[in-house]
Amino acid sequence: MSREVGGVPEGWQKVKLGELAGRITKGTTPSSIGHNFTDDGINFVKIESLGEDGKFLKDKFARIAEQTHDYLSRSQLEEDDILFSIAGALGKVAVVIPEILPANTNQALGIIKLKDRKVAPFIEAALKGSAIQALVHGIKTVGAQPNINLEQLGNFPILLPPLLEQRKIAAILSTWDDSLATLTGLLAAKRQQKRGLAEALLTGKKRLPGFAGEWEERNIGSLFTSSVAGEWGQEADDTAFSIPVIRATNFSKLGGLDLRPEKIVIRAIPERKFTKVLLEKGDLILEKSGGSPDQPVGRVRFFDSEGQFTFSNFMNRLRPKRESDSKFLFYALDEFYNSKRVLEFQQQTTGIINLQLSDYLGFGVIPVPPLAEQQAIASILSTLDAEIASLEALRAKVQEQKRGLMDVLLTGRVRVKVEE
Repeated sequence: MSREVGGVPEGWQKVKLGELAGRITKGTTPSSIGHNFTDDGINFVKIESLGEDGKFLKDKFARIAEQTHDYLSRSQLEEDDILFSIAGALGKVAVVIPEILPANTNQALGIIKLKDRKVAPFIEAALKGSAIQALVHGIKTVGAQPNINLEQLGNFPILLPPLLEQRKIAAILSTWDDSLATLTGLLAAKRQQKRGLAEALLTGKKRLPGFAGEWEERNIGSLFTSSVAGEWGQEADDTAFSIPVIRATNFSKLGGLDLRPEKIVIRAIPERKFTKVLLEKGDLILEKSGGSPDQPVGRVRFFDSEGQFTFSNFMNRLRPKRESDSKFLFYALDEFYNSKRVLEFQQQTTGIINLQLSDYLGFGVIPVPPLAEQQAIASILSTLDAEIASLEALRAKVQEQKRGLMDVLLTGRVRVKVEE
């Protein structure tokens, strides 16, 4: 394929985003102009209203009165407007659809009102592409609170093919988006299935066939041989006691541990404490400090990894007694957290939310069946976790394949055939 000077594919143009827009603007927070949010009314889109896939999360919309919407005329959204996050979580992209209108937005989202709305699907894809996202990543690394101003947004470079080629590229990528949406839906359904089944099985509301033994109400602490505080240690050196340390950032959103090398820190642990804080397979790691208003402290994770690891001072290690199934105890404490029962053991000081550990262990109570039923429940929930992990891996593979396809299609390295 021939190219013109500057690496622009033959028949394409290199333009600035602002050249394609009739206007690029942003919104305003209603409270800054003396207006308030309401319980119902006009949709008000925030950054958290945009999913990673560019879909709108309607349950994350705020609401404003029609009078406020009229007052904020500059940021009234229209079909095919493109939203681009310019503060906070930079680089999210979505195209406004009729189903959310009427709607408005705030100053964290840039509003790109294109001169020709027919190019919206392609421009959306281009803004999600690696070239623009690399620019965004560069901005993220500058300053404590990075943001993108409207001039920067308007200067984003766009490689623009002819309209028919734009449509073909957008249609191809839309097919991949549909596949990802299907996988996302399957994942949501599978997680919901597991959540409902876990709640029923771990509380005894649903009994498995063949089990009829009595359950006991047990204090959490009585189920473990020990509860040991973590150690942060010192900067890693060449001693034999440098070791990977698990932190809250290694707690994945899906309930597991993310121990990829790029996510792990190595710390030097004092020799006298080294063996005391080593993790063994089957240990539970309990978060005792941290949290946020949206994420209470008290999350728990099951450790079953190869190699030596320890855990930070914001965590405690719980080592189950042999009379209990360690995987069952993990699921039981996870349910204790998900059901919000952990909230009665929270305490906030100096901006950090702490778990009142002695009360959690001494007064937190969970129902415990006989060992055989524990093992059967853990097996069922583990199977569901494996199915969820398999779907996650498939979705990640499809996402990676789509990213690769975007790179070659949006740069013209691979050209699509179009019918004139």
